[in-house]
Amino acid sequence: ATVLPVTYTGADVGRATRGAAQALLGKAYLTNKQFDKAVAILKEVITPNRYRLLPVYDDVFRANNGNNAEIVFSVQYTRTGNKEGSNFSIDFAPTGAGSDIVTGGNPAAVNQGTLDLFNAFETGDLRKNVSIQRFTGGDNPYYTRKFLDQPPTVNESDNDWPVIRYADVLLMYAEALNETGNTTDALVSLNQVRSRAGLSAKTGLAQDAFRLAIEQERRVELNFEGHRWFDLVRTGRLVPVMTAYTAKYRTSGGYLVGNYQFAANKALYPVPFRERSLNPNLTQNPGY
Repeated sequence: ATVLPVTYTGADVGRATRGAAQALLGKAYLTNKQFDKAVAILKEVITPNRYRLLPVYDDVFRANNGNNAEIVFSVQYTRTGNKEGSNFSIDFAPTGAGSDIVTGGNPAAVNQGTLDLFNAFETGDLRKNVSIQRFTGGDNPYYTRKFLDQPPTVNESDNDWPVIRYADVLLMYAEALNETGNTTDALVSLNQVRSRAGLSAKTGLAQDAFRLAIEQERRVELNFEGHRWFDLVRTGRLVPVMTAYTAKYRTSGGYLVGNYQFAANKALYPVPFRERSLNPNLTQNPGY
């Protein structure tokens, strides 16, 4: 990570910086339960004050505010010229919404909101209206406004994809600190994120209670950004959370096969057949 520059300028903006590499390494350490190493490397992202939380949550995701001070690493998109624009506001829009939301195409609904997520936000959480709202038409009334670029036209948004934000770094740092027994300092990082959301500080949490608090905070802070599944796998919470959600979804009239049960082996993807053919020493993951 140290061989990478701290920042880039000009046409190189958007390439992985030193902070991006350190943050990704911190996430790898966290996943491998190397918590002391995670604390050390994530502190290197935090202490130089290169990044900060923007005062207003909504501003992080505005198409005209890419590469802002909260973005540690993002995939770059632009509608300018013969380049690649993003499509997130359309990909995440509910099916059946049609031209009520999208210009020049139809919503794809590849990542839809749920009542479960809608109800996950605490009263007064300033992130809720940005993150998920009810839509009066379509097959699913919940959608995210996070990446909404007006007007939402197919493949013509400047919205970048935030791979790692500073809020993610703070919450990973808090999680790692808690696992090393330093819940006092972990609360400081957690409460920085909660303060921006207009929420009261958490205090006096024991280690187990802090784990659930971090899980909840990551869910609402990083919603629709592709972290939730991997968070649950990392913490060993995937099976109980998905089992409970499957049962709730079935009773709410969701589109599930009647006898569907979430299987624990789904925490891992199958090893591709081609890779096992090339290397006979590779074994398939259980259940595939």
